[in-house]
Amino acid sequence: MLVPFIRILRAVGVVLYVMLSGVSPFLDESEEETCSNILRTDFCFPNEFFAGVTAEAKEFIKTLLVDDMGKRPTAHTCLDSAWLKRAALHRSNQIRPRPISTARLAHFLDRRRHLVLATS
Repeated sequence: MLVPFIRILRAVGVVLYVMLSGVSPFLDESEEETCSNILRTDFCFPNEFFAGVTAEAKEFIKTLLVDDMGKRPTAHTCLDSAWLKRAALHRSNQIRPRPISTARLAHFLDRRRHLVLATS
């Protein structure tokens, strides 16, 4: 079964959110609240997790996480994102964003691993 690319873009937004913050965009106190947040597309960018993240990156994530597929960007629109264009610049370019730290993602994966082990 083929999945329309426009649906995949929302997953890309979730993955990008996790990579930049180390937390899930919809995570809440309980599974029920987390599911509710997913259904309502209820997320935010807490300063404790997004302190060094640019407004361009957060805006890009917002466009990817839009619930209405008709309002989500196309792949071509994503490639025109100011944040992605800056990230694609050569490392020596002064306006290129700083490299994304993998420490937050590693912490997220460790938490997930412990959660899976605890529920097994």
